[in-house]
Amino acid sequence: MDTSIFGRLSKVRLLIWVSVVPLAICLVYSLFYLISSLGYSLFIFSNRSIVGLTSILSPSLDFAVWGVAIFLILARVGYDLELNVVKGHFRPVLGTGLIVAVCGMAIGVVAVILGFISVLALVLISIVVLIMCVLFSFDFFGVGSLRFLFRLLIASLVVGLLVELAGFLF
Repeated sequence: MDTSIFGRLSKVRLLIWVSVVPLAICLVYSLFYLISSLGYSLFIFSNRSIVGLTSILSPSLDFAVWGVAIFLILARVGYDLELNVVKGHFRPVLGTGLIVAVCGMAIGVVAVILGFISVLALVLISIVVLIMCVLFSFDFFGVGSLRFLFRLLIASLVVGLLVELAGFLF
């Protein structure tokens, strides 16, 4: 095989992982926020004792990291969506509707960061982005839905383990 094919395949895999890791961060933050809003806390092992965790980094940094992760995903999805609309893969009405939805979600993230709406909106935006990425995974990322979900599961486990490791070390 030609080396350019291997170079292209590695770039495609890298682009998939660059999109999956922020999505995994959004998933971990969404689950963490839902658990903490129900009155439970995430327990981590810290210096041979179990400690209840109220935020992953700090309350203000959590929302910033979560918002940046959502923006990274929305930028990638918006870019791929625009390219697919131009190429004619989507009907103009569907493509325009999805682009408007992506822009609306970006405005929602800014509104949460500025404090205009509740943080629950970030959970809803994360879920909608996750569903959109899974449904259109072949169009956006070039992989099937099951492979995309498997990569998302692996990335979520790695992010969760990093949160546990950070809580243990600090």
